Amino acid sequence: MTRRPQSGVHGSAGFTLLEVLVAITLLGLLSAGLFGAVHVGGQGWRRAERHGAATEDATAVQDVLRRLIAAAQPVFASANPADATVAFDGGPRSLTLVGPLPAAIAAGQQGQERLFLAASGDSLTLMLAWRLDLPAADSGTLPETVVPLLDHVRSIRFAYFGAAGHGEAEGWRDTWVGRHRLPALVRLQVDRDIGEAGPWPDLVAAPLATVSTECGYEGLDAACHRTP
Repeated sequence: MTRRPQSGVHGSAGFTLLEVLVAITLLGLLSAGLFGAVHVGGQGWRRAERHGAATEDATAVQDVLRRLIAAAQPVFASANPADATVAFDGGPRSLTLVGPLPAAIAAGQQGQERLFLAASGDSLTLMLAWRLDLPAADSGTLPETVVPLLDHVRSIRFAYFGAAGHGEAEGWRDTWVGRHRLPALVRLQVDRDIGEAGPWPDLVAAPLATVSTECGYEGLDAACHRTP
């Protein structure tokens, strides 16, 4: 009698060495692709976070600068009754004015504020210097307190809109010094040295008060005459 072989009992149930190597190779490729995608996604996330933080910083700084310029006061630079020059010294790289200090510094206090660039490592930083005493005060000059506003700055440029003198056409100027009134507009252009921050939009702000309340005008004379 011939016995038939039983099928499926002693068949091959394992993997060959070649199959194991192919599986390990495929697993390695999949892992490399997965970790690469995670790494790229993490870099994109960090870039987005840096860009968002830089945008928030720029927005906050622009808000501070806009409020500072809008609140500028046309106080007289000298106690001399014959001098009607206001305390506003605007140049292309710096700006000095008098007005109420930011709430975070000294709420309700008025002082002199100065914007300028200062070296900070390999870059420049936009700084705000302030002091409580006014230019026309007789009590002497108090020391300035300097705080940083914006880092990684390559350059800044101020411009001032208004008429240089009585009867002259209005326009943008690089300086506003020794005038009897504040400019109608102040523009600030900032060039930063980091790509994540993106371009800095031009800031244009208008001082709310342009002429001192102590100015008097006589007839057709448009000059400011200080009232006693």
